[in-house]
Amino acid sequence: MRTPLRVKVKPGSPRNRIRGFDPRGTLRVEIQAPPQEGRANRELIRFLARKLELPQDAITLKAGAKSREKLLLIEGLGPQALRKRLEEE
Repeated sequence: MRTPLRVKVKPGSPRNRIRGFDPRGTLRVEIQAPPQEGRANRELIRFLARKLELPQDAITLKAGAKSREKLLLIEGLGPQALRKRLEEE
């Protein structure tokens, strides 16, 4: 099972944190790493893997490598389980 997840990233933030879902269902995330040489993308994947309790290789960046808006594919979680884990604090 591969679940798509739309994410809007704010790189260079004071800390890594999830800001919640916007009305369109896009997850908003703040990442400490700068948007240089893919650092923010790598940190985003590490952060979400920890939050979702998945290995990093279960998360694939499908689109948006150089954009703040990204499309990730999450392996191993359905849409409801994915959202529930991301909404837990």
